[in-house]
Order: sequence, then structure tokens, then C-alpha cells
Amino acid sequence: MEPETLALIRFCIDMACVAAFAMSGVLAARDRKAELDLFGVVVVAVVTAIGGGTLRDVLLDVPVFWLEDTSFIYCPILAGLAGFVFTAGRVHPKIDLIINVLDAIGLAYFAVCGADKALQIGMSPMTCVLMGLLTGISGGMMRDTYTRQVPFVMRKNGEMYAIPALAGCVIVVCVPGTVGLWAGGLVCLFMRLAAIRWKIRLPGVNW
Repeated sequence: MEPETLALIRFCIDMACVAAFAMSGVLAARDRKAELDLFGVVVVAVVTAIGGGTLRDVLLDVPVFWLEDTSFIYCPILAGLAGFVFTAGRVHPKIDLIINVLDAIGLAYFAVCGADKALQIGMSPMTCVLMGLLTGISGGMMRDTYTRQVPFVMRKNGEMYAIPALAGCVIVVCVPGTVGLWAGGLVCLFMRLAAIRWKIRLPGVNW
């Protein structure tokens, strides 16, 4: 396959996953009845979509990805605007399910890409796993903080989210190369989808 074609496919996947993360941020804010105006909704969408990757790049001391390619800013802004229009005051169970599935794909994709990015610049295995995990979950944690919620990944009534990302990143580090990326991404994806389907949660405390 031509390099230009591969680059186009990668770009489309990037934008689809960013848009899914952004929409999941809008839906989460809606479900928690966050008192946001249009600007607030867009900010939550952008933070959810690119917050994890931004934190990763700052910690790794590399150029922040969306400063080099502003498509990563325009995409979540447009997704946030679309989410504001189509979800205001309404609940769409089928759309919510689709977004949850796309969010699971985005989690898998960005977690393994984050771990791989750290690998490519020679970070230690533990650092690579943590960078992948941060890439996948930090945006959602920022979203929940802005909307005054306990982060979903830490909540006892939330389906397993961080553990699938962690498992995928460990595989990427243990099995370097394309095989590791595919294996880690698929393990993360299937674990997250299983958690959604069967409401799999970690044990919680009853304080």
C-alpha cells in the first residue's frame, strides 16, 4: 500500500477516535447534568479528546501533538458543537451505545499509541505503560474534574475502564512491534466492550 494511502488511513482513524472521545465527553457532561453553556460543552469535548495526549507529551518533553497538527483541535471543537446540538435536552440510547463503542475503540487506539510513542523515544517499560495509560484515561479524568464528579475510572459504579488500557499497554511493551500494537489494542478493546456488555466492575468500598 502506498505511503500516502497509509497516512490518509491513519489520519482518518485519528480523527474518528478523537471525535468519539469528544462526543463521549459531551454525553458524560449531559448525563451528570453539568450546568454548561455552549462554550463549556466545547471545552469539555476538547479536554476529553486531547487532554491525555497533551499530558503525555508534556511529561515526555516532546512537542505537543496538536500544536504540530491543528486538526486535533478543530476535530473535537466540531464534535463538541455537534454534541451540543444533537444532545441538548434529549437522550438517545442508540446513539449513546454507539458512542460508548467508539469510545472503547478510541481508548484502545490511543492507549497503545501512547505506550508506543514512549517506546520509540527510549523510555523504560514502566514509563511506557504509564504514558499509554495516561493517554487513554487522563482526558476523561479532566472532564469529570471540570464537571465536579469523581472520575469515572475511579468510581465503583462505573464499568472497568483503566484496567483494559493498562493490560493493552503492558502487551505493547512486552511484545514490541506491530504484533504488540495489534494484540494490545484488541485486548484493551475486547476487555472494555465486555465490561460495557456485562457491567464488569472492580470491587468497591462501602464507606
